[in-house]
Amino acid sequence: MSGGTEIRQEKGGMKVHTVMKYHVGVPMVVQLTSAAKHDHYLLKEVHLPKDSTLAMDRGYVDIAQFQRLTEEGVLRDQNEEKP
Repeated sequence: MSGGTEIRQEKGGMKVHTVMKYHVGVPMVVQLTSAAKHDHYLLKEVHLPKDSTLAMDRGYVDIAQFQRLTEEGVLRDQNEEKP
């Protein structure tokens, strides 16, 4: 191309990871990362209260994280009754 136009092949993007107080709608933690960084790192750093609501990509698979969150009472079998 002429005119000094540069064509870039790299892809870029940002992800916004947010922890909110659900009933108030107030962000408690907001972190920006590159789109290429895997999501599981944030869950290692954040400790969520029991019965937290998580929204994540269906492609997210980290069995060790799921196990830890289940043991902490954050995740539970949806077929179980609440205590």
